[in-house]
Amino acid sequence: MSTKQGKLLKNLDSYAIAFMLSGLPVIYFLRDNVGLAPNNSLFTIVGTLGLFFVSMAFKDFKSFERPHVINYLLLSLFIIYLLAYFVLRDPYTGLNKTYEYANLTVMVLMIVFVPFLRTENFGRAFLLMGIYLSLVGALALIYALYNDPFYVIGQRAAMRFGKDENAQANPHIFAKNGYYGLIYALMALKYYDKVKIFKPLSILVLVLSLVEIVVTQTVVTILATIITLSLYFWYNFSFKSTFKFLSSILKKWYVLIILVFVVFKAVKAINDNPLIISAFTQVFTNRLAKVFNSVSSDSKEKGTVDESASGRVAGMAVRIKLYNEDIENGKVRHLIFGHGYKAMYIDVPHFEIFDSYGLIGFIFYTFIFFRLVKACLYSMKHHAGYIEEFFAYSFFYWVLLNFSGGQAIDFTRIIAYILVAKFVRAEYLKYSSGIMKNYGSRPQVS
Repeated sequence: MSTKQGKLLKNLDSYAIAFMLSGLPVIYFLRDNVGLAPNNSLFTIVGTLGLFFVSMAFKDFKSFERPHVINYLLLSLFIIYLLAYFVLRDPYTGLNKTYEYANLTVMVLMIVFVPFLRTENFGRAFLLMGIYLSLVGALALIYALYNDPFYVIGQRAAMRFGKDENAQANPHIFAKNGYYGLIYALMALKYYDKVKIFKPLSILVLVLSLVEIVVTQTVVTILATIITLSLYFWYNFSFKSTFKFLSSILKKWYVLIILVFVVFKAVKAINDNPLIISAFTQVFTNRLAKVFNSVSSDSKEKGTVDESASGRVAGMAVRIKLYNEDIENGKVRHLIFGHGYKAMYIDVPHFEIFDSYGLIGFIFYTFIFFRLVKACLYSMKHHAGYIEEFFAYSFFYWVLLNFSGGQAIDFTRIIAYILVAKFVRAEYLKYSSGIMKNYGSRPQVS
């Protein structure tokens, strides 16, 4: 085997996981815009995970790297719990059986194969691949908006997969891409700031990712970004080091060029359209107001509430009413064991766990979930290495999403949990001799 082939195989894990996390814009472009498999979920699964399973073909399965053993075992038991519910489900429910088989199969394969990933194989290649994918996603969004005749300033930004006004556009894909791009950039600036190629690329991706998050206007991603940045600065900077870091950044010639270009474009855009700022602020404040009204108000008039948030509140209200009726009729089993595998799509994952899997499933899931959060905070505090911190910080996107939207049992969500249980392990290892030799040292800000 040549040196180049050996290097490629060593970095294959990095490429696979980076593409799994940040490759969705590319996959959706090929799926819907090119037309390889329009609106096909199986194509999305294969596209997201294909490279990972290719990397597994070259693994030596004689040994594996120890994960956070407790969290990993608990998560494995939870997946077995889900499989039992799927097998015992009502066969006449309206589930897409093909998708559910694929969904659960992916979870089982990932929980089996992920321990064979080794932290030592996640060097610069992982960050570079992630940064490149994030850059491609951000630039693709900007290019799509620039050429989209239906896009107006202040509208939620997304790449339109099709030619007409009603073509599919999903802002969450690019919001998530921007969020992961932000984490890649932060880790590169923290651990690889001395490497010349990383600093300008990381700063560019950092700026573009923040722009991407803002223009897509997904409230969950914006809140996750605020929390993540707050945690990052809390665990990594004092006031003095923050000032030193910002001053060192602003002294770089390429940063000044980027700032001049951005300011020039912003001034030109404002001069061309003086209402551009009010358009953005009005849309965003209106959206927040609608979300607040959906939760706090009895008024459900169209235009005064956020329809998605209102739908979640209404769905939860329906299920709570049914639970009250079940208790009155003596059907306590529904409270303890739930209504069955994916009984109802509520769009609030944590509550959906309670509805489908009962009090037992809810307590089990909640215990695992907060153990993962605790492990992430521990790794952030003790500067456990860039790969571990990457998954620790990026997990807070899923923390917010856990209470705000999506399916509870979806392979993308469960894979994120599996990767955290695998790599975020400083709390479990407790700085064991030889294993955690690079942990615990606070990186110097230059």
